[in-house]
Amino acid sequence: MAQSDRADAEAFALIAEHTRDLIVRLSTGGRITYVSPSVRRYGWAPEDLIGRFGHELVHPADAEMLEQHNSELFSGDADQEQPRLCRFRDPAGRWFWLEGSPLPVVSADGVVTEVIATLRDVTERRTLEDSARAEARQFEAAFVNAPIGMALVSPEGVCLRTNAAFQRILGYA
Repeated sequence: MAQSDRADAEAFALIAEHTRDLIVRLSTGGRITYVSPSVRRYGWAPEDLIGRFGHELVHPADAEMLEQHNSELFSGDADQEQPRLCRFRDPAGRWFWLEGSPLPVVSADGVVTEVIATLRDVTERRTLEDSARAEARQFEAAFVNAPIGMALVSPEGVCLRTNAAFQRILGYA
């Protein structure tokens, strides 16, 4: 191995060892051929996952979507700007959300030979988003079904939204 190649390999190893994101290589058949050491954060050792199919670790509700995304990636038809979001499990059976933008590796003759994905844990963000959605649904139900008149009013005093009770009180729809 040439000295520059060795230096590149060492630089990659250093990056892969110290990044919090996961770096994963998948064969055209969907088998994991490489996973970065950061996978240890989730209770896995890289050697536990190499040779396994990526879909084995995906939440059943996300499996069909992941299968579709992988099919698009390996056929070269994927929207590479669209981030992917799936739940993956750790060895204890807990689920965590990973988001990434996998990219196909294309040979000189235009054939996809593998996929490389950099994945980031977005579990905390997803939990906050789910909580915000639940609170919005709760507010909406309280607003719509309140027995008292309620209105959302702009700083200028313009009614932006009213509920049915408010409309009955004023006699306006």
